Amino acid sequence: MESTFSNETIHLLFSANRWEMMDQIKNLLINGVWVICDRYAYSGVAYSSGALKLPKEWCMNPDKGLIKPDAVCYLNLPPTHAKNRSEYGMST
Repeated sequence: MESTFSNETIHLLFSANRWEMMDQIKNLLINGVWVICDRYAYSGVAYSSGALKLPKEWCMNPDKGLIKPDAVCYLNLPPTHAKNRSEYGMST
């Protein structure tokens, strides 16, 4: 099923979800729990500015004020290797 939402709307909905989870994340951190996110604001900006062709600065604005991660792991996978993945190019 194809989305009828604009790219901007999709980006803002993902940002809204991060804001929705903020209190829960803060409470976990306050209680000494390590929080590991496999996708967060940076991946949202990368996807929306790269794949959806939205301006990078515009993509960053809705997430201003979110807790920043203490560490970021950037995995660099050459496109030739990515194509070998079984689900390459499939949208979830």
